[in-house]
Amino acid sequence: MTKLETYLKRKKYLLKIMAWISIVILLVGLILAGVVYQNSKSILLKSKYEADQRILNQMTYNITFMDEMIRNITKHLYLSSDVAAIMYAKEENMVDISVKSNKIMSVFRSINSYIHSIHIYNAYLKQTYNVGGPLFLDDEQLTDWIVSSEPESKLKPLFREEKGVFSYLMYETAYSTGKPDGAVIVNISTEWILDQIKQINMEENSETDRFFILDQNHRFIQEGTVDNEIGAWLKREYNDYLEHASASEAVMNTGYFESGFNGVDYMITHTYIEQSGLTLLKLQPLSDTFQYLNRLRSSVMLVTGLILLSSLLLALLVSRTIYKPIRSLVKTVDTYKHPAASDDGFQDEVSYLKDVYKRSMEKLNIYDDERLQVSNVMKEYWLNRLVTEKLSFSQQDLQDICSKANLSLQGDQHYAVCVIRLDKFHSLLQRNSLKVMEILRFGIMNICSEIISGKYAHDVLDMKNDHVVFLLGVPKTDDNYVHAVSELISEAQDIIEEYYKITFSAAISPLTDSLNELSSRYRIALEYMVYSFIYGYSSILTEERIRGNVTSESVDFSKELASELVSNLKSGQETEGTIRQIFEEISQLQYFNAMIAIIKLWRIVKEHMTNSSIDIDQLSWIEATAVHGHMSDQVLSEIQDHLLETVSKSRKQASGSADIKQMYVVDAVKDYVERNYKDSSLCLSQVASLLKISSRQLSKLFRESVHMSVSDYINEVRLLKAAELLSGEDMNVYEVIEQVGIENKNYFFSLFKKRFGTTPKEYALQKQLKAFRSE
Repeated sequence: MTKLETYLKRKKYLLKIMAWISIVILLVGLILAGVVYQNSKSILLKSKYEADQRILNQMTYNITFMDEMIRNITKHLYLSSDVAAIMYAKEENMVDISVKSNKIMSVFRSINSYIHSIHIYNAYLKQTYNVGGPLFLDDEQLTDWIVSSEPESKLKPLFREEKGVFSYLMYETAYSTGKPDGAVIVNISTEWILDQIKQINMEENSETDRFFILDQNHRFIQEGTVDNEIGAWLKREYNDYLEHASASEAVMNTGYFESGFNGVDYMITHTYIEQSGLTLLKLQPLSDTFQYLNRLRSSVMLVTGLILLSSLLLALLVSRTIYKPIRSLVKTVDTYKHPAASDDGFQDEVSYLKDVYKRSMEKLNIYDDERLQVSNVMKEYWLNRLVTEKLSFSQQDLQDICSKANLSLQGDQHYAVCVIRLDKFHSLLQRNSLKVMEILRFGIMNICSEIISGKYAHDVLDMKNDHVVFLLGVPKTDDNYVHAVSELISEAQDIIEEYYKITFSAAISPLTDSLNELSSRYRIALEYMVYSFIYGYSSILTEERIRGNVTSESVDFSKELASELVSNLKSGQETEGTIRQIFEEISQLQYFNAMIAIIKLWRIVKEHMTNSSIDIDQLSWIEATAVHGHMSDQVLSEIQDHLLETVSKSRKQASGSADIKQMYVVDAVKDYVERNYKDSSLCLSQVASLLKISSRQLSKLFRESVHMSVSDYINEVRLLKAAELLSGEDMNVYEVIEQVGIENKNYFFSLFKKRFGTTPKEYALQKQLKAFRSE
């Protein structure tokens, strides 16, 4: 590659700038030159048209003046006594006609040299007399004009090509016949008009201009002097012009147009004389018209060339100014010998710099990723130490460490720890791989972090097992942080349960002023977390919530309930109420006391159900749960439900056929209520009457089986159906009330709020919102 090729390759962008600037300037110059040329052409054509129009106007004036004069002469002749004597004579007196005709001709021909001849028609004698020539005239064309059913127009110049004259007719139509009773015809020589054209043409001193006159039938009056080809072309172009002329041009009866014949372009100016019906045409070659315009075009081309040269010089100056910073950047890159600085594949300077920038950013991204990885390792390291170790650093040293590790726990504020633990962790671990569990923890961390970040600065640490830890920075002015954090966690619980179909519990520690105390707050939060066994899944555990358990002085459930349970188990009586009361007292105990109480309860049930056909070993998980504590997936409410179910099965087997009868009665009541809940009169007595049983006995049987009264069950069915109807979008609250058979609206609102904890309208809105989110 030569030095010139290398130089041009390294200056591609500079050359592009120069080319674009030159092209823009040249285009602007060409556009301006074209506009000037077109405007000049338009102005020149308009000026030429105005000059031609003045000539045609002069000819029009002369012809109109002559036409008016001939009209007056014709009228005068028609009214002359000498003419009337000849025109209305009943007998032909040759001497008298000859004398009068010579007298008429001597008078008018001496005054008007352009009068060719005068004819007088006598309708009575049907004879045409010639004034100033042979007396008798045999002119069939004139006779036809006069005696036809529709005579020619009066006082209109009629061109007679074979005679070379214009004829003016003057007559009056007889009332009886409807035809002229006599006529005067004045003939005007066309030579006079042609002489006018020659004279004007000589005055204009234009050898190439030509004038033409067309009569009413578009015939040339100088037909013998007009070339057949150019005449036919001119008539065709003029007729075509008239067909396509605009309304305004048609009204003006004057104008011009351009056309070509035999390779020559012509400008054709026309004027129509309405009074005489003649059309004047002036034909002039455009080459004569544009001779000055051609000079202007040459000048414009010269100026355009000068503009082009100037544009090249200007483009060079401007492009070098614009290119200066790019040149500096290229030199800088070349100086540092960047790996991308190679002529191979070089397109232009901007592409070159773009490639250098791209490669540099790729390296920077690699450096940033490496730095971020190191930063994340350091961040996780110090978070782990803050949570698991009681550090001996000063507060200021810990603040510096947090700053260097890019932690959010910086500044003068309080600190707290929030532990989030997956519910049913061991069950989830059995169903999912470690990778899936890691993804679940990651999703929980991200969602909770996003929600909490709206109000509190925080850092998150994944403990790699069943829980994650949030270290919160709480402003010193925030006196109600526990409530605020609880609301944020509750919001996160709703989202995670909706999208991941899993739940988690959370424990919030008290505040501390020292970063050294975060490890102790972490242990406190873990201690709070064990109470999720008592408070169930999705619980949020705080110092205030578990204070009753921690401060409880009881170590076991009451002896009275234990005795009552033993008695009921032995006698086979209902034990559900007693068991529920025992679990209620257990839920008030400290965690470890609650575990011991559950073991004691299990042993009581095991000891007094040995004669039952239910396999007592199926209750062994209760003891296992109490022994393993919070490591189990079970919670207190589930233990209670399983125990109640087991005892209930035992009692049902012991009760035998009586229980079967009771079951049939209860099922019949349920079926009837579910079919007739819309009946507002539905009640206990109505159902008892239908089943042929007393209301009191039915009430007892139903309550023992279902643990609620018949009336309560009717209301429960109605409320559940109302809730189902409200979940849709087609019925309002009052329509729903009518559908479920409750007549008192206030009573319905009271029952509904007591059952669902919210008003019917709020319940419907919540269901619709949840359905919208799931979509």
